[in-house]
Amino acid sequence: MNEENKDGAELGYTLLPKHVGKGFDSNIAKILLERTKVINLKRITAIIAPNNLPSRKILMKMGFEL
Repeated sequence: MNEENKDGAELGYTLLPKHVGKGFDSNIAKILLERTKVINLKRITAIIAPNNLPSRKILMKMGFEL
């Protein structure tokens, strides 16, 4: 949770290269987003590397905006 904004949080995950592309990232993001609903967060921010297109696709499918 952001100390300046108690209604928001940052979502982040990192996978070892051997685990990329196996669905872990989608599942992790889904679980984290479900948890934010339980604790009633209003805004979730995710920062990804500009060239990380797979993560961008995952987050866009989950309703994130650029």
